[in-house]
Amino acid sequence: MQTSITSFIDQLNIQYPVITHNGAQIFCPRTKRILYRQSFALTDSIAATLATLAKLENIEIMYFMNEEIYTNEKGPLIQIFEAKEELTVFEQIPTLQNEYVTKIIIAHTNQALLTAIEQQINAEYPAICTTFSEPEYLELLPTNTSKGNALTFLKNNYLDPARQVITFGNNLNDIPLVSEADIGIAVLNAHPELKRVSTFVLEKTNQEDAIADYLEKLQLTKVMA
Repeated sequence: MQTSITSFIDQLNIQYPVITHNGAQIFCPRTKRILYRQSFALTDSIAATLATLAKLENIEIMYFMNEEIYTNEKGPLIQIFEAKEELTVFEQIPTLQNEYVTKIIIAHTNQALLTAIEQQINAEYPAICTTFSEPEYLELLPTNTSKGNALTFLKNNYLDPARQVITFGNNLNDIPLVSEADIGIAVLNAHPELKRVSTFVLEKTNQEDAIADYLEKLQLTKVMA
């Protein structure tokens, strides 16, 4: 979310547009404007399907609407999400039918169950995109939404075509982003499928500051050249 990355934008003085919500939104720090936004309507049918899923044991569902997050019931996975992202998930949901959401996260510790739910969603609602941001988090996104499609939008409208685009990733939802870049890089502990489509794999994990290490070595190479 935009609100969860504001501190990083400020610390790093980022001026270029920032992709958020797994590709559903692009925010420009310099102009404070949303350059690109995708959403989908929670039709009666989708809302009914989600209500049925919410009754399954230990299923937790988060609705992302207008830079706020809502849930029916806050379980342990949502609490972990709040701590990690330094965000608050509200346990009171506004009227959902026919509201527009940026994305939905269905959370559970059993990835096999989430994969079965993903297959059901894909079969019943082919216009909804699905991806895993973590093994415990299945994300439902608007039509044709991905980090890769958002990067394509930036390349076509805002980025200098003479410059190369480098991206880094670690999970399945980063595959479109890495694939769309001129140079797509996976950290050492990345998902095997992401490693297969990457230009190369780093020697360190994202817990070992892999990206910072790569950038420092890149800078050193330029200085010595």
